[in-house]
Formats: sequence, structure tokens, C-alpha cells
Amino acid sequence: MKKNLILFLIMINIALLIPGKSIADEVRLKNGDKLTGQIIRMQDDKLILKTTYAGEITITWQEVAGIRADGSVKIVLKDETTLEGTTEAVDDGKMKLDTDTLETPPSFSLADVRAINPETVKTVKITARANASVTSERGNTNSDNFYFDGEFGARTKKNRYKIGGELANEKADGITTSQNWLAYGNYSHFLNKKWYLYADTLF
Repeated sequence: MKKNLILFLIMINIALLIPGKSIADEVRLKNGDKLTGQIIRMQDDKLILKTTYAGEITITWQEVAGIRADGSVKIVLKDETTLEGTTEAVDDGKMKLDTDTLETPPSFSLADVRAINPETVKTVKITARANASVTSERGNTNSDNFYFDGEFGARTKKNRYKIGGELANEKADGITTSQNWLAYGNYSHFLNKKWYLYADTLF
């Protein structure tokens, strides 16, 4: 029993003395420098690398010759293609990604990369307008005219919504002579920069 305990302690000491593999992402610069750390993201031509020795470092993307990531990264190309996988070693100025969905790892230029691990920020753009007018005439005939129109719109990156309407009312000597109204709504879903789906309704 005592011999087994001594052997167990010896094995633990040997395991602690064996140096472990350091897991870190690597960024190679065009001037020959190599930086290690954790790739946070690349967006707006700025690569953010988190290091243990200098915190977060911001690197201009045009100065990067290559990257290697130990974990999976999300790549967005300039043509809107999105890929996710692990990087493979290639020549400077290029990048290859091993994905689970593609049989052959795609290879592309670093200049074609728009973002790495981009932040997903949902923004909604709101637009609205309204017009109203009132006309009143007094004389041989007393007339009152009222008109209103308005529209509300909301736009995200992939969707656009609009609702609006018009209302017109005319009176002569207190009697309604004309009354009209219109209401509409439409929806657009953008598939890409050239194609979208559209639905419209009118009452």
C-alpha cells in the first residue's frame, strides 16, 4: 500500500514538471512581428487582440499578414458570405478555414475579409411624417375642409415596415359633402443587395 502511494506521488510530480502546451491565437504582421493572445474580433478594419502582457491591442487590418486561431472563429467576407471554423496554416496574405459544412476548406485573401467574430448589434431606423390642413370659408356658402396624411416606417438591416393613411372631409353649411379615407401598409424583406421580397395591402 505504501509503495503504491509513493509511486502515485512520483507520477504526479512528473506530470507537474512536464510543460503544457500554451494555447494562444497568433497574429503575424507584415513587418515580421508575431503577437500572441486571444483574437476578440476584427471589425471596421481593426483587429482586437487580447493579451496577458498589454491588455487589448488594436491592430490595423491592412498590417496583418496572417492569423492562426486555436478555437473556432466566425468569418464574414465582403460578399456577405459567412463561414465558421478553425484556421489552417497558409501563405502570408491568405486564410484557410476548416469548416464542418464544406468538404474542401475554403481559401481566400485577407483583403476579402470584412469581419471576424463581429458584434451583432441590431439597429432600427425609425421614420415618421404627418401633414394636416384645415380650410374654413364664410360667405354665401359656409364650407369647412379638413385633410390629414401620415406615415410611419421602421427599417432594420433585413426588414422594412411601413404603415400610413389619408383622411379628407368636406362640409358645406354643416352638411358633409365629401369624406374619403385611405390606409395602407407594406413589408419588405431584403435577401441581399439586389433582391428582396415585398408584400403590400391597401384599404
